[in-house]
Amino acid sequence: MDRALLEQVVSAYLENDCQVRRTARQLGVHQSTVTSRLAKARDAGMEVPEPSYGRANRRGIGRESFDVDRESDRTKIDSRQFDIRTPEDAIKAAGVDLSIWRVTRSKVSKSQVLRREDESPRDLWHVQVWFDRAVTLAEENAVDLLVKRLGGHRAEKVTPPKHRRNDPYMLEWSPFDAHFGKLAWAPETGDDYDLEIAERRFQGSLEYALRHMPDPGQCQLIVAPVGSDFLHFDNAAQETTAGTPQDSDGRWAKVFACAQMAMVRAIDAALQVAPVRLVWVRGNHDEVASWHVARFLAAWYRGNKSVEVDDAPTPRKYVEFGDGLLGLAHGDREKWHELALIMAQEAEAWSRTTSREIHIGHGHRRRALTHVSVDTHQGVTVRMLPSLSSADAWHVGRGFLSTKAAESYLWRKKGGVHAFISSPG
Repeated sequence: MDRALLEQVVSAYLENDCQVRRTARQLGVHQSTVTSRLAKARDAGMEVPEPSYGRANRRGIGRESFDVDRESDRTKIDSRQFDIRTPEDAIKAAGVDLSIWRVTRSKVSKSQVLRREDESPRDLWHVQVWFDRAVTLAEENAVDLLVKRLGGHRAEKVTPPKHRRNDPYMLEWSPFDAHFGKLAWAPETGDDYDLEIAERRFQGSLEYALRHMPDPGQCQLIVAPVGSDFLHFDNAAQETTAGTPQDSDGRWAKVFACAQMAMVRAIDAALQVAPVRLVWVRGNHDEVASWHVARFLAAWYRGNKSVEVDDAPTPRKYVEFGDGLLGLAHGDREKWHELALIMAQEAEAWSRTTSREIHIGHGHRRRALTHVSVDTHQGVTVRMLPSLSSADAWHVGRGFLSTKAAESYLWRKKGGVHAFISSPG
């Protein structure tokens, strides 16, 4: 055989620390070809060391290696180390994030080699671990965007101004059914709606309410729901809680990040006027995702005593203010005529109040009913509040159209609701 060819094989063999497998990979030939040519090189009088990982009767000097082969969809660890003996050791040494990568298989073997220092025998462990992605590359990039966006806004402690309140009231800001992430195209639906429009309308509705509220110094508390279809979909597949696919604007992490920070900016603005109480209300589009938004806000404002977050996983919430009792629900599961009785049974403050209302969403339109208790003759007004979002193709196709607005209600200590502000969409 050509001596130049044998010298090429020996040179590659030495460069790869006398590892036949790695030499074969570099030369693009089978391992048996490398072994055969090394034997011929020895027969030709060339100095060829024994393989590093041969059998006991052909032991070489122990040489350690640690390779991590990363590709877009899979990763492999190939470790030959004295101290790395298990897949768990190899994963820790490689720094593989198991929230992103999933172990598909692993293999562990050992061979006896000689210590480099004194040529005494020692076990060299060969650990191999293969991974597939548990999170797609697109989802990983979306999470990176989420972290970057959240990191751009600092959680600053905002303390509401102190006022001497002679006639205090509570502002209920209720932007029901904001549907962050919904997509509507004007040529098809008559009106555009996307993430940017949702953010602008949402922020604008609070600014409008704060500008038009009477004597802001008398406002003692601002109450706002979190949820009730705040988000248009509930998972990475862009489906509702029940699994219905939605026309959506953007990747899930982008939508969630935008919605979270829109709420943060709104709360910071509200805190310039009064303390804020956030109440999680489940929706049929975002039951799980909106609860996580509420938990996020509780963590974001954990050091601010002026922000209270009620994230209890109950289907309806109640807020007591003076002699008024406000109930909040999404309204997709309850029957209208039963809501007054439900409030009487659930609300601990029922007996202490005389002015009672339940505000619901879901229908994306204004509507009101009044229920009168035969026993106490105390009325319960049920209001369906409008939505800021535009109708998508599905709703337009079925003729479900609605007024775009967000309503805010002013509650006095005595008499309950005495005025409301309608913020146009």
